[in-house]
Amino acid sequence: IRIQSDKYEKREVPCKRHDRVYEVAKKRMLRIVQISDTHITEDRFEFDASAFERGIELINKLEPDFVVHLGDITHNGLPSEYKLAKRLLSKIYSPVLVVPGPHDLRHLGYELFERYFGESNRFISDDRFFIAMLNSSKFDEATGIIGRGKMALLEEKLEENYDKLLIVSLHHYIVPVPNIVEKDVLEDAGDFLRMLTDRNVDLVLSGNGHKTWVSQVENTVFSNSNTFSSRRILEVYGPVSYTHLRAHETSLHLVCR
Repeated sequence: IRIQSDKYEKREVPCKRHDRVYEVAKKRMLRIVQISDTHITEDRFEFDASAFERGIELINKLEPDFVVHLGDITHNGLPSEYKLAKRLLSKIYSPVLVVPGPHDLRHLGYELFERYFGESNRFISDDRFFIAMLNSSKFDEATGIIGRGKMALLEEKLEENYDKLLIVSLHHYIVPVPNIVEKDVLEDAGDFLRMLTDRNVDLVLSGNGHKTWVSQVENTVFSNSNTFSSRRILEVYGPVSYTHLRAHETSLHLVCR
């Protein structure tokens, strides 16, 4: 399905294990694998280790430029979980970019995140692309927020990199996802959505809902991830779930598994 970038309309399309193509104006080449909500823990009733290992095997065969993990890396933010998560994610051959989710900030996990994975807000760019990795999570709360200060900083960065492929990544989804109770929401989603579309961001990656869903608002494509290795919902939709994104010269190609 092709959605022309010059049409100012919102069209939601479920991503069901086959290719969908979204037109983007800029000419860039980039390959990203999007994953989220691994919920890594020693509890085998929560964390599906076999699904995780199988997923890593498939991702390594794709050889992406980056793997973007959209938060809830751990289940309880415990030191033992962070240590395990660091070891397991090191099996991915490609560079892994991560943002925290609410589960990662539990039990002083907000201190452990930066110790194991670096800054919770990062900007990565080269002559082809700009990727913003934003922490939308709050300590010990399921809801999220971007905040005026961070939004203003992001807007400056987007303006500086306007001629590149623009990607913004965060844990909380912005556009509603079907079949999910809207409770763990991004508090300033409306303001953030307006800024992203005004700045012609090409792609927004998110997780949190444990459901794969792709939609488009104006020129911006929103891609939401299912859980990668949590037994909650994953067993219903399949043993492995990720999205492979390829930015070609004239289009953005999303393959959802």
